[in-house]
Order: sequence, then C-alpha cells, then structure tokens
Amino acid sequence: MPNDRSRWDAVRLGTYGGLLGMLLAIMEQFCHAFCPPSWHYVPEGDLLPHVLMEVFVFAVAGAALLATTAMIRNWLIRET
Repeated sequence: MPNDRSRWDAVRLGTYGGLLGMLLAIMEQFCHAFCPPSWHYVPEGDLLPHVLMEVFVFAVAGAALLATTAMIRNWLIRET
C-alpha cells in the first residue's frame, strides 16, 4: 500500500521560518519603541547592533525550528 501523504519541503519551510522569525523580531522592536510599558528598556551598548543581532537570531531560530519540524515529519511518515 503506497504512502499517499506528500513530503514537506524542508528548505521552503526553513525560508518561511526565517521570515516569520524576522517578523517577530521586528514586532518586538516595534513594541520596545512604541509600547509605554517598555519605554524604560535600554539595551547595553549601541542600539543598531542589538536590533540586528536580535533579528538575525530570531530568523535563524525560526528557520531551524520549521526545517527541523519538516525533517522530523518526513522521517516519521517514510515508507517502510
């Protein structure tokens, strides 16, 4: 009996995860800038490297999370 479930594309999901991670990092920075409860927050050092590092880390984490999820799912439904 053939397995009729299709495989998930890990590269595409990794790309989507990276974009989602960047969006979440940008939303967090927007909240730091415009939400009154976080106006007291001041990062150590320069602001630009702090923001860029957070965007980079969120993008890598999102890409890794979704790509790993796709690979695990594909491994679980492989044909035996």
